[in-house]
Amino acid sequence: MLRGRVLGQQGRFTPAAESFRQALAAEPANEDARAGLAAVEGLARGPFGGIRLRIRGWLMIVLALAVLGGSAWLAEASWRASNRKVADSNAALENKINTAEAVQHTNTETLAARIARLEAEQRDLTRTSDKANSQIKLQLKRVQSQLSSLQTPPAAQTQK
Repeated sequence: MLRGRVLGQQGRFTPAAESFRQALAAEPANEDARAGLAAVEGLARGPFGGIRLRIRGWLMIVLALAVLGGSAWLAEASWRASNRKVADSNAALENKINTAEAVQHTNTETLAARIARLEAEQRDLTRTSDKANSQIKLQLKRVQSQLSSLQTPPAAQTQK
């Protein structure tokens, strides 16, 4: 029976039919052998029996190639989509980095301006403080001078 199927698939219909007849002679109730004999005889009778058998094989090959091609196309499309997601993610990350760098630059400029302003204020306060100290010293000398003139006896003042 297996021999009949193999011979039939090879397009050797006469030996295949003989193999199925032998199987039926051994087992007359074997439906598989009866179906195989009918199929082989049908293919052998028609002028295109061998061609039909080969067409079926070629169709299976074409179908397998189509499935492989479709799988490859789907894999490539999935790969492109994945790459697109990675590229989009990288672009978003780069935008965030650029924004952070801009904020950092702005903050640095702001801090530098604050430092310059505070240093200027400190210089102004130091100048004001020095000026105030000078004025206080001058007033202190005047007061000391007035105090010493008050403490000197009046006769000493007239002698001068």
